[in-house]
Amino acid sequence: MATKGNLLYAQSGGPTAVINTSVWGALQAARSCAAVGDIYAAYHGIQGVLDGELFDLAAEDQLQFAKMPHTPGAVLGSCRYRLQQEATEDYQKILDIFRRRNIRYFLYNGGNDSMDTCNKLHHFFQEQNYECAVIGVPKTIDNDLVLTDHSPGFASSVRCVSTLMAEVTVDACSYTTPQILLFEIMGRNAGWLTAGSALARLSGFGPDLIYLPERTFSLENFLRDVENLQAQKPHIVIAVSESLRLADGRYVKELSGTKEHDVFGHEQMGGAAQLLAAYLKKNLHTKVRAIEFSLVQRAACHLASQVDLYEAYHVAEYAVKLAVSGVSGKMAALQRQSNQPYQVDYKAVDLDAVANAEKKLPSSWINAAGNDVTDEFISYCLPLISNREDAGRYDVPLELTDNGLPCFAYLKKQLLL
Repeated sequence: MATKGNLLYAQSGGPTAVINTSVWGALQAARSCAAVGDIYAAYHGIQGVLDGELFDLAAEDQLQFAKMPHTPGAVLGSCRYRLQQEATEDYQKILDIFRRRNIRYFLYNGGNDSMDTCNKLHHFFQEQNYECAVIGVPKTIDNDLVLTDHSPGFASSVRCVSTLMAEVTVDACSYTTPQILLFEIMGRNAGWLTAGSALARLSGFGPDLIYLPERTFSLENFLRDVENLQAQKPHIVIAVSESLRLADGRYVKELSGTKEHDVFGHEQMGGAAQLLAAYLKKNLHTKVRAIEFSLVQRAACHLASQVDLYEAYHVAEYAVKLAVSGVSGKMAALQRQSNQPYQVDYKAVDLDAVANAEKKLPSSWINAAGNDVTDEFISYCLPLISNREDAGRYDVPLELTDNGLPCFAYLKKQLLL
């Protein structure tokens, strides 16, 4: 068993529609654990830890936590800060803060880079003989974390993307004028979310073509695919991943001649649809609309999946249970047991194997032409956006203000002295 002490929870990376539901799940679980004393949160992730910006999560107005399922963004504040292995002053500063606050449990809610942070801290604490259970809580709309069937946040973004795509397509079909709708969808080097747009077809208005980063993108093949469809129908719907790559290894967006990177060294995405739309207009002389959902696809809490809300709550709850049982250096993961009925269990996986690794869409789930997904992917994805009878507790009805707009959770975040 880990030493009795305080628990620290933090969020990192890009938010999801259910990331705050995980905060709620962790808090509820920690409150019932005799080994946990105070329950702290870091304001803006590991950056907040380094800055000493911690606050008492359990002291917040508990009525606010019921609003978590329909509050977008990272309610605790997020960051994109990478702990460098050689930056010993960062590690020592974190250790000093943990010792001073008697933090013996650290849960970090994030994606690939966040799991790297967890892993580094786990090993550092071991080297320093400081007993602290470090557990990663998964989240990412990209669904590219390894060793978990899927990641909380993915299903809600799939539901958002497929719903909005269907709605826009219905709108476009109101007119007789032929046009091409080109939707750009998030996903750094992995096409899970773009593939998920195929579910829009269940409404009768989904994409005709889907292009994923798991396959090399060819402008010539792309043009031929669209030309073939033009002979069959007036309205063409195309889903493209923001991270499509050409045969020479460049991202499609680099055809504009620009390249920018974030603090982790990852190339900034966005802009592929605009370039491809211009290419189609030039070659086909037809109306083309490029639509980039951008942050909407991760912030639309009103379209959150019930399954996603349920699992985001329980995977954080499970992470707390792992920590207080003395486990460290693990990520809480989801393990699918069956599709019909859909059922998952929770398991612990090694951070050493998860940190900085990427899970790609299986090749067998992409058609031979490289412009669509197979029925096997649909069978994998569909249960994640379906309703579940026992999710009502987490799918809290949207609370509205007097003017009819959403009412989001608000935390005071009174920093500790």
